[in-house]
Amino acid sequence: MEDKLGGGGAPSTNTQNHDGTGWKTLIFTFTSGSDGTATANGLYSRVAFFPNRKSTDDGWIDPIVDITIYIDNIKAVKGVPAGSTPPSTAAPTPPTRNAWDVLSLFSNAYTDKSGITWGTSWDTADIVDEKVAGDDVKKVSFASGQNATHLGVDYSTSSFDASIYTHFHIDLWTETATLDKSFNLKFSDWAGGTAEDHAIEFSATNASSPNIPNPNPGTWISLDIPFSDWTTGARNDLAQFVITSNLGVTYIDNIYMYRAATANVDKNNLLNVSLSPSPAINDLRISAQDLIENVSIYNVLGKTVLNTSINKKEDVIDVSNLNTGIYILKYTIRNAVGTMKFVKE
Repeated sequence: MEDKLGGGGAPSTNTQNHDGTGWKTLIFTFTSGSDGTATANGLYSRVAFFPNRKSTDDGWIDPIVDITIYIDNIKAVKGVPAGSTPPSTAAPTPPTRNAWDVLSLFSNAYTDKSGITWGTSWDTADIVDEKVAGDDVKKVSFASGQNATHLGVDYSTSSFDASIYTHFHIDLWTETATLDKSFNLKFSDWAGGTAEDHAIEFSATNASSPNIPNPNPGTWISLDIPFSDWTTGARNDLAQFVITSNLGVTYIDNIYMYRAATANVDKNNLLNVSLSPSPAINDLRISAQDLIENVSIYNVLGKTVLNTSINKKEDVIDVSNLNTGIYILKYTIRNAVGTMKFVKE
């Protein structure tokens, strides 16, 4: 067997004998390797059969002969690969936050953003949904050792503006030794286009802050990272998220970005914000009793379609290029954020 899934499994072989006549059931076990290979200990995607092996398992038939074999009913007994034992406790519960102060990619504590695909055709890590102590988690099989594989998370059809958030958070758990390992995070910003314009990245290692502790603490590791510590770049149109790591089987949870709590001025409209006309055709007028700092408009999929600075108490926004439909307008006034719906006709 040969590991092609990045699970850290060493090549392993086993020999069984056939008397050369008719059908015979052969049972191969890989609890110990033969021919100098190791015990099977990972995730495997390939099994090869070599019919010219000696029955004594100490070399090959000499001379090699042409043999026609027929095989059927190939099956395996499910086992638990090394490093895949799940944690016994759930990840730490995130604090209560205002809905408008957090954007969740994956967490039971918050409402997750819609339109997200976990695992893509272009990534190299395997991902499955599991539960730990009743909590939903993602189990990701990265490579181990000195290699690394990556997990792709795609939401390019509903990209979003993350510039208002100050921090990113993720919890991870692994049995793999953490010495000299890394857990690398990347957001892809498409800048309104159809492909990556630039990336915003952070690499968590034994030496980073926050870091991947060494030795492995055997508990959930929480990474709470200010965006100021990431590589610089605008976060106005995030379309994909990538994790690259060599930590082997890793469980991840509570993946979100957030900012400090702000007031919700939308409930009672304390700042007398108004939009007109309704529905809007070409122009949308916004006014308030205080200075409107900036405005973003999102479609129903959560994609940013307009982002502009105003810095006035009243202004007219050109919405003539927007398609007919319902939109959400988000505004910032004195560090407070509010949202209002409007209809484009």
